[in-house]
Amino acid sequence: MTNNKAATFKRHIFLSSMRKFGMGKKSMEARIHKEICHLLEECQHNLAFDPSLNVFNSVFNVICSVTLGQRFRYSDQRFKDLTDALFKIFHLYLGVAFIFPGAASLMELVVGRKSFQSNAAFYKILEPIIDQHHETYNEDNPRDLIDVLLKMTDDLNKGNSSQNLGKKGMPFKYFYIYAMILDIFAAGAETVSSTLTWGLLYVLKHPNVQDKIQVELDSIVGRDRLPNMSDKPNLPYTEAAITEVLRMASTVPLSVPRWTANDTSLFGYLIPKNTMILPNLWNVLHEPSLWRNPEQFYPDRFLDSNGKFTRSNQYIPFGLGSRVCLGEQLAKMELFLIFAGVLQHFRLEVDAHSSPLPSLDDGFMHITLRPPKFKMRMVKR
Repeated sequence: MTNNKAATFKRHIFLSSMRKFGMGKKSMEARIHKEICHLLEECQHNLAFDPSLNVFNSVFNVICSVTLGQRFRYSDQRFKDLTDALFKIFHLYLGVAFIFPGAASLMELVVGRKSFQSNAAFYKILEPIIDQHHETYNEDNPRDLIDVLLKMTDDLNKGNSSQNLGKKGMPFKYFYIYAMILDIFAAGAETVSSTLTWGLLYVLKHPNVQDKIQVELDSIVGRDRLPNMSDKPNLPYTEAAITEVLRMASTVPLSVPRWTANDTSLFGYLIPKNTMILPNLWNVLHEPSLWRNPEQFYPDRFLDSNGKFTRSNQYIPFGLGSRVCLGEQLAKMELFLIFAGVLQHFRLEVDAHSSPLPSLDDGFMHITLRPPKFKMRMVKR
């Protein structure tokens, strides 16, 4: 199977599975609401803390519920081991393999042993979960993404036992399932959690924005229930603020590599077939000719003269075209519900005894462009 066909096949599997298990539906909203309740409970200590881990845990658990068929307590040792192994995999590559041609092979030479150890640690936790699924799954009634992938790999393995070997002989019995899960965890959890953490930092830096969001939430939703997706059309400023966070943060500044299918010409330049292309989303989202004062955090740019939410064609944080980010719908749902849920219940404050908030220019490149470390207090409203 060629790389292009493999990518298309994986995309089809993921999208069809996510739709089946609730993407864009009330059932997915219920999963996220459940996780928000756990997140809010974790944040009630009223002490200064770094929010990035709690935010990552909540987003990661939503992905776990769809992929593995279960959520975990944040104190569960398996959950801690999963996140620890995942972070080690992220730290080894620092996003380099996603940016530079041939970097994956080079990085394999540099960190090959550590990479194998981190992957093996991550797989060791997943294998018994997949084994349990394999023993109990019904191919006519898949419960989660693992069940869907089990059927796919069983079909691939028929008459070909060598399919059970992983890349370069890695002894991963479920290599294809593992690789897909790792892709989903890396793309789904890292990007959304980074964007949410940027959002908290922007709100801390701009308390007037926080004021406007909370006035709107109190007016439309109140405080007796969590915000729903059905509330979104009536919360234009909240949506505008999230949209501005996505524009400003640009957590995937160069998107992911693409390859030209044919020789093509762009602005007089010939781009040969099979050339790797890196879409510069950061430039589009910060281009002065497209955005007035692009370095200013200004949610009102996404509101019309009547205060209604509006979006321009130049707004492409998820890419565009047939290869737009396949998790866009889920990401937008998580961002809206978690961001609104947190601000509905808590006032975000800078702690007087902590270090000053870092500059918004101090983000660092990981799998995504992550915000700098900071501490804050969440005061119950």
